[in-house]
Amino acid sequence: RHLVTTAVTLLFVYYGYEFFMFGFLGPLGTGVAVPKTTIWRIPLWVSYLAIFTGLVFMGYYFATDLIKSAIDLVRGKTRQQEVKA
Repeated sequence: RHLVTTAVTLLFVYYGYEFFMFGFLGPLGTGVAVPKTTIWRIPLWVSYLAIFTGLVFMGYYFATDLIKSAIDLVRGKTRQQEVKA
């Protein structure tokens, strides 16, 4: 369960990076035609960076959860033993 969650999250992190780089470099990939908001002319990569950062932290959280589960698996702990402790 944790392996699948971490793998899907890392896929989202990759797509979030691509999404951020699209906003940062623009649709041409040269940094010339950077998309901006209509009224205030704020570059859209600012909001895309927030999405990418959130996905990175989510991936970090699930990766640590995966590592904890792997350690418990190697040690032979079960969920019932953790609840009793």
